[in-house]
Amino acid sequence: MEGAHAYAWSLVPGEGARVLDTGVARWWIEDGVLCSQNYADATITADHVRAGFAAAAQLAGPRAAPLIAEGAHQTLATREARELLSGPEAAARYTAMAVVARSPVARTLMKFFTRLTTPPFPVAVFAAADEARGGARAHRAAT
Repeated sequence: MEGAHAYAWSLVPGEGARVLDTGVARWWIEDGVLCSQNYADATITADHVRAGFAAAAQLAGPRAAPLIAEGAHQTLATREARELLSGPEAAARYTAMAVVARSPVARTLMKFFTRLTTPPFPVAVFAAADEARGGARAHRAAT
């Protein structure tokens, strides 16, 4: 994963997991929860978001699922990308989003994003992957 080789991931696919790479992120599913690691050191575009939707569809099938997302970098997203993540395509793919953001700055940016463009599903920001997994699994069990 170019650009993220020194990053210590807290969210890691299990042995034997089917992992899809979209060019900016890698995706897999565990216990009905989608997982995404954004390893790109670049602005997230609408094409990146659409590639994530396609990866989610391949992994979860036609049903929406909760998503845990972790990024190696504090990445910005274009307006079009943010709009896609707050629109009907996102609602068709994700039932909730748990974001792993270890730095206080990244957590603040994510909270700002969710206020600026309200996604059609609950979004929670966590400092650790274990907390995010717990939140996503609790949401999955409730739906």
